[in-house]
Amino acid sequence: MSLFTLGSAFNRFFRNELVDKIRAVDGFIDNLNKRIDNISQNSGNSIVELVDARKDENGVVHPNIKRRIDTISAFTTEEIQRLKKENAKMTESISASGIPVNAGAPTFTRPVTRIYKGRTYQVNEPVYDIGGLLIDPTMQESLTIPTTNILNSYEGTIEVSIIPFVLVDTVNYCRIDYPDTGRFLLFVNAAGRISFSIDEWGGASISTASGVAKVNEPFTAALRWNNKAKEYTLFVNGKKIGTKYYEQSKKGEFGTIMSLVHNYPAVVNKLRFSHIARPDRELIY
Repeated sequence: MSLFTLGSAFNRFFRNELVDKIRAVDGFIDNLNKRIDNISQNSGNSIVELVDARKDENGVVHPNIKRRIDTISAFTTEEIQRLKKENAKMTESISASGIPVNAGAPTFTRPVTRIYKGRTYQVNEPVYDIGGLLIDPTMQESLTIPTTNILNSYEGTIEVSIIPFVLVDTVNYCRIDYPDTGRFLLFVNAAGRISFSIDEWGGASISTASGVAKVNEPFTAALRWNNKAKEYTLFVNGKKIGTKYYEQSKKGEFGTIMSLVHNYPAVVNKLRFSHIARPDRELIY
């Protein structure tokens, strides 16, 4: 399974469902128009068909067929427009997670062989366990992701699911060092407090309460930044934790490499990059 989500199965399913709804409503209108035309052409010979056309879904006959048809047409036209708008938003949401063809590939490295659960893994051969990729920097393992053409310092969102194997002060995830000073960082302390910061070392951060992160248990985090809104935001396990001030001109461009699991072992189950600052409704559950 690729670490990059290029448009989740969830999004594709609902997008297809919307398309099916639009087609169904379009088909209903076409059939209704054909039926009306048929009634008009054969009105002298088809009184039964005229009565049937006046019936609603409950079998109630409406004497004024024109008013009923006008009502149906107005409703279905409005419904089609609403569904088309939803479909357009879904398409935008899916495309915002696409990885450009000119983006660099993530690189997993381990300069030595490793024995894990009785199996020997060769040099640079990754270990998959607990539904994700195991990365253990204490075994000289690393997963680095080039940020060029993937992450934009003006706005974006990173969604990640992690199972920490160790909680100490301090475990670093999704770390990007700025070229001059400061860093972009998701970090967890020994007490299980999860924090997100785009600042200098020791600078401002957004944090959960203690005990949210637990050894061998997954947590999800969404890291969002938006220069237009002048803020960055942390979401953990579907809850909005808080926001801090962010101004791209003060921090500049991101460094060229992200270290996904920087200093202590963890499993990464899910990872999605978006070049838009995703709205709250997509990150809260």
